[in-house]
Amino acid sequence: ITDFEKYYRSKFTITLKSMTGVPAQFDDEHNRDKHNEADPAERVVTADDVLNEALGYFNQGRFGKCMAGFELLLNHNPNDVNALFYTAVCNVRLELHGRAIPMLDKVLASSNNAFHQEAEWYKAIALSGKGDKAASKKIMEGIVAKKGFYKKQAAEKLKTM
Repeated sequence: ITDFEKYYRSKFTITLKSMTGVPAQFDDEHNRDKHNEADPAERVVTADDVLNEALGYFNQGRFGKCMAGFELLLNHNPNDVNALFYTAVCNVRLELHGRAIPMLDKVLASSNNAFHQEAEWYKAIALSGKGDKAASKKIMEGIVAKKGFYKKQAAEKLKTM
C-alpha cells in the first residue's frame, strides 16, 4: 500500500447501500414490530476499513471479494493507485486479462512508482493471457534487462514464448 494518508486517512467515508427490507433478526412475527422502518438502508464506512477488508480477502486468495472492495474505493476515487493495482492483479488471477490491462496502464502512468515493477510483470502476464504474445515478450525482455525483482521469472517465461 502506498500513500496511505492521502487515500485512506482523509476525512471521507463511503456509503454502502444495503438491501432494503426487514433485517433477518427481525424477520419473524414476534420481532417484526420491533424493527424501526426509519432505520437507514445505508451504512457509512471509512476508506481504510474497506481497504483493510479487501486486503484481507486478497491475502486469502478470495479475489472476487477483494475486487468488490477495491472497486468501491475506485468508485470514490478513480485514481487510487492501490485500488487500481490490486483490482488489476485480481483480474489477472481470475483470468480477466482484458479488464486488467487498462488498470495496469494507469498504474504505470502514475507518478507513484511503488508498483511499477509489479505492474509491468502483471501486464506482461495479462497480455500473454489475452493472446498478445509479442507485446508480452517485449515487456518481459525489458524486465530482464532492468534486472529487477521479476528478472528470474521473466527469463523463465521468455524460454517458453
